[in-house]
Parts: sequence; C-alpha cells; structure tokens
Amino acid sequence: MEQTAAESARRRLARLAEDPVPPIPPRWVASPARAASRLLLKRYFDLELVGREHLPRGGPAIVIPNHPTYVDPWLVGLGTTRWITWMAWEDAFTWPVVGAFIRSMGAFPVNVERPQPSTIKAAVRVLEQGRALGVFFEGGRTKGPDVIDPPRRGGPRLALLAGAPVIPVSIAGARRLWPSGRPLPSQGKVVVRYHPPIDPRAVLPGAPARAREERLTELVSQAIRAGLPRDGRPRAVRAPGAAGTIPPA
Repeated sequence: MEQTAAESARRRLARLAEDPVPPIPPRWVASPARAASRLLLKRYFDLELVGREHLPRGGPAIVIPNHPTYVDPWLVGLGTTRWITWMAWEDAFTWPVVGAFIRSMGAFPVNVERPQPSTIKAAVRVLEQGRALGVFFEGGRTKGPDVIDPPRRGGPRLALLAGAPVIPVSIAGARRLWPSGRPLPSQGKVVVRYHPPIDPRAVLPGAPARAREERLTELVSQAIRAGLPRDGRPRAVRAPGAAGTIPPA
C-alpha cells in the first residue's frame, strides 16, 4: 500500500510539473529592494530576527508565517540571504502599482478560498528547483481577536506533496502596531522568530493523507502560536523544541 501511495504521489507531481515557475527577480532588482526594506523596516519597527539558523541555506523549503501586516514578506525575508517566492492574494495583482511591484518581486497569485491547479503546479515547481516558497498560514491578513485566524492547510498540503521541510515563523508585535483597518503602522518593536524545521515525511507515516495533513497543520499552528503572546507584545517566548527540532508526532 505504501508503494502504491508513493507511486500515486509521484504521478501527481509529474502532472503538476508542467507549468512554468515564477522567476526570481534579477540581482539588479532584488538587491536594491532588499537593501531598502532592511533600512526602512529594521529602523521603523526596531526589528529583531530570532532563530535565523533554522532557515535552510539551500534546498526546497516552505516558510509558513502568520500574516499580521502587508509588509510581512519583507519582514520574514530579511532573515535569510535566499530569495523567498511568495504565494500572494490574487486580488492584489489587480491593484495599480502594487500588482506590478509584487509580480516583479517574483510572487504569484493564489485564490485563497479555492486554489487553482495552476497555482499548485507553480508552487511544486518552485520547490522542485530547490527554492524557498512562502505561504501565509492564515491565507489573508489577521482579522480576528485571537493571535492568529483559523489556519489554511495549503502550506502543509504542499509540504506533504513535495516532501519539503516546513519552517514555521512567528511575527510578534506587528499586529499590535498595524491592526487591520489602520492605513499606516505605528513605530515599535517587532520580533520575527524562525522555528525549527518540521520534516513532513516524519509526520504520521503510513496514516491517511487527511490525518497527516491535519497533524502537520496542528504542529505548525503550535509553533507559530508559541511565539505570539496574546497581548501582541513581542516578549521573548521559547517555542517547543526550540533547541532542536519540533517532534513530528
């Protein structure tokens, strides 16, 4: 049965591998953009990056953060020299200026409610090329009163499909400084905490796909929430397994 499941997964990957990959921006675009975001965000938010050693230096990886603000891709991306290719809300690609900008940064659109096969194909191809893929755990920006909104399973599902490690990320303090509905953020402290990778292959091996997906989603949620105090203040919080790896089951 395990061989049949593996063969089925390989066939799905082969079918999904037909669509083109969104390109990484050329150096002359990426370098100034990264430098500008580093200068502005680290000063404006008094940004602290914790656990950067947990980000793999190479190979496929899925980075899954919470999503309190519009600048989260830049906040998370400053923790690594690798370029993270982000799945972004499809409506944003229709906005004047913003749409062209995020496309030039290598992002590609996703329908949060109903992801299209072409989106899954593009995401899988990004991982097959050994790149880092960014997927927001909540889909859209945080709206509810809790530290995160109910999670989406797209990131964990992709991780199980491609066998790529998952790096949960907690962005603490940003939601308090820039709540939904406010046009601009306040200045203050933001901590981006990168948690140890989770190997999806070690999550309930041999169990039904849905059970594995639910368990991986639960592990990612536990890690992200561990770095997000309920009052929104970015206090130092030790995530479970922070000294090593998050147990898969």
